[in-house]
Amino acid sequence: MKIAAITMCYKSYDTLRRWHRHYSALIGAENLYVISHGKDPLHQEIAAGSSVIALPREDSERFENRRNTLLGNLQVGLAQYFDVVLKVDTDELLFHDPALFSGFHEVFERNPADGYFALGFEVYQREGDAALTDAPIASQRSTGMISFSECKGVGANDRARVVFHGLLPNEPRALHEGRLSVTMPRGLYLAHTKFADFLELARANRDRRGENIELDAENDALWGSQLNEYRRSDRPVLEDADVHLDAMWQRYSTGFGFHRPRRKNILVVKQMRVMRPFRIPDRFRDSF
Repeated sequence: MKIAAITMCYKSYDTLRRWHRHYSALIGAENLYVISHGKDPLHQEIAAGSSVIALPREDSERFENRRNTLLGNLQVGLAQYFDVVLKVDTDELLFHDPALFSGFHEVFERNPADGYFALGFEVYQREGDAALTDAPIASQRSTGMISFSECKGVGANDRARVVFHGLLPNEPRALHEGRLSVTMPRGLYLAHTKFADFLELARANRDRRGENIELDAENDALWGSQLNEYRRSDRPVLEDADVHLDAMWQRYSTGFGFHRPRRKNILVVKQMRVMRPFRIPDRFRDSF
């Protein structure tokens, strides 16, 4: 089983460093492809041993469309050489449940399919948590929350591409005619780490906006109202995380639907609002 992973980034040095370290350990640095938006030489240094493709950053017109087209075409192209190509953002860390699989490759070997979804959750910094260090995030953050937007398409072979949080068949009628196999393996997780460190998020927002924004971890405006859901220390945390995670997997792994009308052929999970914080299991401490 040969697996590759691709991502795209603008600055985000700490996040890229974690991404590269994480996926190098899972599938090998030589199988990673980093799109450097802005031709940043520091990306080349951070992603040593991997392929770094530099792109200009003159304007942001139609950014998401161009980004998804580029990464989707690259993914399909790489799938001529790899069995599965993962497409994940730099703040998205895939991992397997060590209680169910002996290694990351086993997830895909035991669940053959054309396209893959993962059960995704937000990892967030609660008040009182210290800033992140180079240690695994799961050893420094204890709270997660299932997010339907992160229960997303994460990988495919050459018969589909990962776009707009879902999967798009390369043959338009393949999905409707049952010729495209899609799965969300039980025990494949995506940890979204955007809210795991407020100060890092403030820096990233400052870089993207190109403004001299004060790095104030108390300023909610830097990361939007959604942060309030994650910061509240008075929200009850589920102690029995395994029961919760299994129930969420049951719901999302069978809850596929289609994107909004103008993108009918994109398969996505059905939207479900579940705002119940859970305690990240101790066995995940070294997983991401």
